[in-house]
Amino acid sequence: MTSRDLCIGDPDPRMRSALGILFGHHGWSVRAVENGEALLAAVLERPPSCVLIDIHAPAWNCLNVVAGLRAQGYSHPIVAMSNLCEAAIIVAAIKHGADDFVPKPCRPEALYDAAARAVEDWRAKQLGRDGALGSRFVGHAILTARETDILRGIAAGATAREAAVTLDLSPRTVEFHRARIMQKFGAKNAADLMRIVLRTAGNC
Repeated sequence: MTSRDLCIGDPDPRMRSALGILFGHHGWSVRAVENGEALLAAVLERPPSCVLIDIHAPAWNCLNVVAGLRAQGYSHPIVAMSNLCEAAIIVAAIKHGADDFVPKPCRPEALYDAAARAVEDWRAKQLGRDGALGSRFVGHAILTARETDILRGIAAGATAREAAVTLDLSPRTVEFHRARIMQKFGAKNAADLMRIVLRTAGNC
């Protein structure tokens, strides 16, 4: 496995080509496949540092592919993407093992940013330090990079819509991640979350 190795699962050849060019430009080694069976085989043969998968692709059960990768021991980041950004789709993607969700259509750069961020987050956690995240929040080790970004927005007083614009996400995606953050911190509401963060940040 190279230090920046991506496996893309998307039935659209134009998307596979565009992402291959973009990630390749940034020095990534890219493998792109058109169906779930090929994706499983490619990842298990040579595990990449990140998987990017369209979870609403026709003709293959993408959520089962994500769950299958986790069941087979793949522990690196999986970034899901979909033309449907309904809350149920986002929840299903995360529950099946995805680390992040990016709604389509989107700028290819948004997918690159999500994958790069997920890889840096994973590496930082493996090293047992927060060098890649640069976060002072208690509990940052249990947050994904995307959740950390959203938490910073919350701390700065940003609304879900404002955070969505800044992070190039849908408001529903931001709201879902915010709910997961609150669950991880054991916060009852947004105000409770901020009290926890502000009370403990100085001790990090």
